[in-house]
Amino acid sequence: MPRNASILRWALPPGVSIVVHISLIALLIVVGSRAASLAHSNEKATKLPLAEIEFSAPIQSSPPTEQQEESKSDNSSAQSDQPNDQPVQSEPSVLDRSARALADTTPVASQAMSAATLEQLSKQSSALSAEPSSAPTPISFAGVSTGAARSIVYVVDTSGATLTSLSYIRERLLQSIDRLSPTQRFQVIAFRKLEGSDYAIPNLQTSRNKLPRATRENKQAVADWLSKMPARGQSNPVDGLAAAIELEPDMILLISRGIQRTEAPWAGGLKNVRQRLDELNPLDPVKGTRPVVIKTIQLLDEDPTGIMRTIGVFHGDGHNDHQVITYNQLSNPDPEPLPPPPTNADARLSGAEDQIVGLKASGAYYRALYAHTLNDDQSKINEALRRIHQMLDSADTEDPRAALLIAEAHLLGSAQFNSAEQMDTIRTTLDESVFVSPELDARRRIILAMLRSESDPVQSVQSLKSLLSERDQLNISNLTAASAVLALSMHEEPDSQLLDTPPFTTDPAWTLLHAQTRSWSMLKRDPLSAFDPLLDLRALLPHLEPLIDRSIAAMVNELRLDQTNANKVNLLPQLVRFIDARARLTSTNTDDKQHAIETLLILARSDDQKLAEDSLWLACLGARALNTRDSHSVLIEAASKLADRFPAHPGAADALAGAIDTASASTSPLITPLLRQAISTYPDRIEIDLWKLQLIELTSGQEQESLIRSLTPATRESDLGAQILHENALNERPSDPLQHAIQTAEALDRLRSPLSTHWHRTAAALEVDSDPTSATIRLSRLVHNSVDPEDPQLELLYARALIGADQPSKALERLTQLTSALNSNDSKHFWHAWTLIIETTIAQGNESDKDNARAHLTRLKLIDPKLGPEPYRSRLIKAQSTLHSEP
Repeated sequence: MPRNASILRWALPPGVSIVVHISLIALLIVVGSRAASLAHSNEKATKLPLAEIEFSAPIQSSPPTEQQEESKSDNSSAQSDQPNDQPVQSEPSVLDRSARALADTTPVASQAMSAATLEQLSKQSSALSAEPSSAPTPISFAGVSTGAARSIVYVVDTSGATLTSLSYIRERLLQSIDRLSPTQRFQVIAFRKLEGSDYAIPNLQTSRNKLPRATRENKQAVADWLSKMPARGQSNPVDGLAAAIELEPDMILLISRGIQRTEAPWAGGLKNVRQRLDELNPLDPVKGTRPVVIKTIQLLDEDPTGIMRTIGVFHGDGHNDHQVITYNQLSNPDPEPLPPPPTNADARLSGAEDQIVGLKASGAYYRALYAHTLNDDQSKINEALRRIHQMLDSADTEDPRAALLIAEAHLLGSAQFNSAEQMDTIRTTLDESVFVSPELDARRRIILAMLRSESDPVQSVQSLKSLLSERDQLNISNLTAASAVLALSMHEEPDSQLLDTPPFTTDPAWTLLHAQTRSWSMLKRDPLSAFDPLLDLRALLPHLEPLIDRSIAAMVNELRLDQTNANKVNLLPQLVRFIDARARLTSTNTDDKQHAIETLLILARSDDQKLAEDSLWLACLGARALNTRDSHSVLIEAASKLADRFPAHPGAADALAGAIDTASASTSPLITPLLRQAISTYPDRIEIDLWKLQLIELTSGQEQESLIRSLTPATRESDLGAQILHENALNERPSDPLQHAIQTAEALDRLRSPLSTHWHRTAAALEVDSDPTSATIRLSRLVHNSVDPEDPQLELLYARALIGADQPSKALERLTQLTSALNSNDSKHFWHAWTLIIETTIAQGNESDKDNARAHLTRLKLIDPKLGPEPYRSRLIKAQSTLHSEP
């Protein structure tokens, strides 16, 4: 197609153009209103209130009430249809959550006892109710009861006189011994007059030169020994009695059949026997009692000399002191004794024991007796003591079971059982009693040692060591032995072998109890070393740290209240002071919190990097929670140091964010260095753009521009940064406007800001004459991405660039479309477009094109005889002159 024809094809007839213009007037109005709406929306999106970019308010820690939940539910549907211009509320930072936790601290749960411990406690709970009310166990022989005794020596006649009855004596003796409890002690002395030997004693297992326990092994040893004992020689009980008295038992049971009936009186006669026994077992003139109770049992028939009866009468206690046992009694086995029927008193004792067992299961019992009562323990103890007092208010204090329970209640802190007279009775009852159950008797001995721990610590320690030495012999459970170890630990460090056994090696609760007991017992004697047991355990069992730290904090508080040792608090190990400071931060007292923060700032200078790190973090939490003017400065300083020295600390970035928040709210001059530190140290934090935006508003020049350029594109922060960059660029007076526009456009492009369009158009307008090809490329993108596809100013600029880049056909095509869409009455763009069309036709067209151009000018004069506004009027007049001057 000829070039002239192609140029004319782009020029529409003027009549058609005018019709199109008139028909599109309404469309222009609609487009104009849409553009205004878009401009308003864009301004709203890029100029957010400052409050929307600041740190969001902390989320309330308390859960919403039901009413709030219902309100939220009712409003949800209405809100879903409304635009939400508010920023989404973020989760509170680690700093805020941790600081808020200081104010809402809940007590650390006490270490739970293991399942094995709880099972053993359950088994022991029935021991007291099964124990007979009178203890120790009564002694009986061949159906004859001789009363109760903690220790007994059987002095048995094995002379030739018992030849026909020795087997029965042996059987009844073993039956009597078998009924003894392991808590009782016993011995057997076989007497007879033989050459070189007057009596014999079995070699039984014992300890510390005391009478042997009535254990299964010792009972079997006596049975084996008696089985080999023949009936020989003459009867000689006095030497046997003398040997028995030397053993210092509570009771001696003299069992004999024959008395020497020759002309020479037995043992010198009745008078000599009485005299010798009075010397060996003298009568106390004040108490009217003798050291040893001696009872006599005459076998088969009465002693005609009266010696056996006399011994029983003068050395007995008034209960079956002398008895004669017939052959039938000796040969027939004793019936099993029936257990006493339960009474109301037994039920009350059992109920009180249940309360004690409950306290043991929770650990409160052991902490109260051996270490320190925790606050959450006290309520349990008080409630249990109240019930125990109700059950034992009218109990017989001479009943060993009641005495034991009352003594334990006294040690647990019961004010109802603290009268001096009552406690004297309790001590006497327990001291004189022996329980049938080895477990229960061991418990009695432990409680007695505890009652004497202050008045006679030496005796208390000896008693506990004696009990532990007999542990295996009495088959005492691990749990009871552990209680004795704790009681001993209140006075001295027990043998390590005692701690290398269950439950200390199997139940962490007991390991902790021992460390607590040792530390609390040392607190007054050696405060600076008192914390060592707990600190050692803390290093060994890290999972127990919360419980251990709770004890340490309580100990420091106790030390602080002690006027004589209060000045030693500052000399304690740094870790102890740190634990104490952390605990004091949870106090409701402001002074306590302030002192704790001061301590933490001192500890932050420690050479121990871990301690210094944790101290700084905790100081940040305390300052954040305290929330006073002074604490704001502390938070800013501590957070900056934490991020500087320990940037990898999991809370350092949060602490710094909190410090920035605080500095912003208080308009602190330190906000700028804090922001710079946060941006350089934590570039990957979610708040990084917020920090940059804050710093952008506080800086200027190259630093500000660099920060804006580094913002994350297509974010609210980048929009605000772009707005600042745009305004700054508008206010500049650059030496090279084109380069300035290009750089600004590129920076805004990186931020994906719509403001970049302005600077690309500015750059295109500046380079359309100097570099139309570059302008064409730039404008083609703008036209393609334009919000308003019929932007006349952009189209005209693009057409100019196309003409300058030697693309007149494409330029005339776009100009023709533009003139068809424009209104000639008041649009400069309309006249501008026609001016470009005619000028291009004159410069690029052939004669035919120029003829058409003359026709267009004629039609344009019909629209406006003056040919539009300046400067297009002058340009069109000039073009008209050129066309008409040409031949």
